[in-house]
Amino acid sequence: MANHIKACVKKANLTPSNTTCPTCNKTFGGPGALANHVRACVEKANRPPPNPPNTTCPICNKTFASPGPLANHMRACGKIRK
Repeated sequence: MANHIKACVKKANLTPSNTTCPTCNKTFGGPGALANHVRACVEKANRPPPNPPNTTCPICNKTFASPGPLANHMRACGKIRK
């Protein structure tokens, strides 16, 4: 991972005239700020996505975008299916 970050920093062509991140296109005031950002940006881009919570009703298999609506549904679905 460290070698990959170094390669990305080199690839960014860190000169005073080029202070835009090649990963996210943010612009910085100088090459030092850009170098720090590129390291963090590359690490963030290579992080695996978090595991999504289980948002499927075990009673009727309906899927929800987040746990809150699933909890509301479960209360109603449990009452209906009993």
